[in-house]
Amino acid sequence: MKIYKKVIACILTLMMFFAQMPVNVFAANQKNNIPLDIVLVLDVSGSMEDPITSTDSTKRITILKDSINQFIESFAENNSKQSDEKYQSRISIIKFAGDKSDKVGNDTYTENRYRYNYTQIMNDFFTATNDNKAKLEDVVNSISPAGATRSDFAMELALKQINQSKNDESRKDAKRIVFFVTDGQPTTLNNFDDDVANGAINTSKEIKKDAEVYTFGMFSLTDPSITGHVGSGSWSDAEKFNAYMHGVSSNYSDAQSYKNLGTRAENSAYYMGAKSSKEATAIFDSVIAKLLSMTYAGADYTDVDAAIKRANSLNKDNYKDFSKVEDAINAVNRDKDITEQEVVNGYADAINEAIDQLEYKAADYTEVDKAIEKANKLNKDNYEDFSKVKNVL
Repeated sequence: MKIYKKVIACILTLMMFFAQMPVNVFAANQKNNIPLDIVLVLDVSGSMEDPITSTDSTKRITILKDSINQFIESFAENNSKQSDEKYQSRISIIKFAGDKSDKVGNDTYTENRYRYNYTQIMNDFFTATNDNKAKLEDVVNSISPAGATRSDFAMELALKQINQSKNDESRKDAKRIVFFVTDGQPTTLNNFDDDVANGAINTSKEIKKDAEVYTFGMFSLTDPSITGHVGSGSWSDAEKFNAYMHGVSSNYSDAQSYKNLGTRAENSAYYMGAKSSKEATAIFDSVIAKLLSMTYAGADYTDVDAAIKRANSLNKDNYKDFSKVEDAINAVNRDKDITEQEVVNGYADAINEAIDQLEYKAADYTEVDKAIEKANKLNKDNYEDFSKVKNVL
């Protein structure tokens, strides 16, 4: 019963978070789905072979592989529905444990007769579809836990991937996501290492300028309600770990260290945790669903509205032909998103151009002609001075 209560609590927390987002972020319009560049940062330290907690014998690595493969399956299915590549999402996978390698792969090294995983990019950005998803799933399934927990090295590689995405002109409209998964303390060996923790937080601060960072913890100390130290005395392991996870996440965009998180973002819930396989599955399913339903914000119609207001202030009866202005206004499509801002700007330009090209009708000379006719009927010789009338004529 406790497990199910926790599952419900986690789901409700996520529902509250995503409900706070702007309405135009989540919509059913397939065309406007935001393509995501997702960097999965996965803990492959030796402890990932352990059960998630003493009350759930499921190995952490099993939960990780199952969850990430579900991630891949879901995005592959969604990508396969998209005929336009610019609306397809990509996934990059980074594993972290020991020393950092600049090579792409799944390499290990030996130190003091023990084998350790390198912290390295396992797979560069890859567009998974129903036809090729097995390639990415094979990468995940090849993981074999061994090593420490160098999250600082992992976030350095994540920053590299985010910068690559940001500088890719073909991905200028993509939203960037980092999903960081770990089962324990940041370490160089066994114990919580301040330098590793704060290194990861500081690098994540740079990442958060261009991406949203989600963190996910799965072991006994995981508790997103803990954000720091309470009371006097030394920090507990739980306080350190959870403050660190908050600091890496987008909950605190300006975090300097786990002891100096700064101000929390309003309505933020980027750090999640699970203490059972069921909790983990529920959270991953919810996050996947929300990421897949993200859509672009609407385009900015401020200039269009200003142009229409300008047109409406004119008396169309004063002009020879007002139809081009009306046509330009009627051509405005209010369903454009931010990727089509140039089109929307073009609407405003077209309206203003049509206004600038308007030509006034000729003035009405009816009364003038009547006055002239009246003057012409007069016999100027009957008047002492007819010159003023002549001058006016």
